[in-house]
Amino acid sequence: MNQKERALSVLVGNWGPAIIALFIPTIIAGLITTILPAMAFLGVLLWPINIGITVFYMNLRNSEAEIGNVFTYYTDLKEKFGAAMLLYFIKGLLILLWTLLLIVPGIIKAFSYALSDYIVVDDDFKLEGMEVLELSERMMKGRKMDLFFLGLSVIGWILLGGITFGIVFLYTGPYMKATITEFYYDTKAEYLGRVSNEKCQKLNHHATRFHDVHNSKIERELNQNATGSLDGIFNRIPEGFDVRMSK
Repeated sequence: MNQKERALSVLVGNWGPAIIALFIPTIIAGLITTILPAMAFLGVLLWPINIGITVFYMNLRNSEAEIGNVFTYYTDLKEKFGAAMLLYFIKGLLILLWTLLLIVPGIIKAFSYALSDYIVVDDDFKLEGMEVLELSERMMKGRKMDLFFLGLSVIGWILLGGITFGIVFLYTGPYMKATITEFYYDTKAEYLGRVSNEKCQKLNHHATRFHDVHNSKIERELNQNATGSLDGIFNRIPEGFDVRMSK
């Protein structure tokens, strides 16, 4: 199955929780701006929820998801909440700076950092801050256009969502998030495979180099021993003795 098919299979029987989990930030942000419009800046405190949504959708693949996953990064203010805030601050700042330079580089950086929410959650990496963004950039090397076309494939649904006052987004939102989650796991597998191959190539290169150096050393020692043996033979010949073959 391709990524979209796998995403739909994951969502079967889970559409309700998937919709609720995905739109919790929208609901909270709406309440804040409605009740306390002057406190709209507090929306930055919702950054960790975005990573919590990623936790939910990653767990959904293993049938272990629960709505509480959305608030995972609020349970530990230092290691989780702080890490999420730092990641989003650095990511947002870098994308802004690249966008101010030129719009296109900003867009490219946004795609380069697209997997950062997944990487910071993934226990296989256990990275924070800039390390997460650097790994995301390496993983997305050669994959940015794949993600772009993946998003482009649902542009019709997005336009339809505008016509239906957002109702269609109840379908396209979870569908796209689940699909991008599958995209992450495919990209991760490809990246780890690529790294493994590079390591094997380096090991083979070092082994070949060691073999050549070792053989060269042995050859020099043999030549030195052979030369030394001949010198020893000629040194034992009496002075004035004619070593030429006589007829």
